Amino acid sequence: MRLSEKISLGILTTLSFIVAGGIACTYSTTNVVNPILAGALGILIFLVVGAIGCMYGNRRLAKRRASQVAR
Repeated sequence: MRLSEKISLGILTTLSFIVAGGIACTYSTTNVVNPILAGALGILIFLVVGAIGCMYGNRRLAKRRASQVAR
């Protein structure tokens, strides 16, 4: 993984934990899930999964290219 990929994944993961904590905090005080925070968490999870998929795909392409060059 490149350094930029590690940094972006770390930032997205940290943000998702912060938003999940915000949801837990608001739920414990009001007994109602905040729909804005729930939507933000859904978007962040979508972005994290997409970033992981792109990183995995790029790694597979790099391996395939390396094996083609070796031939």
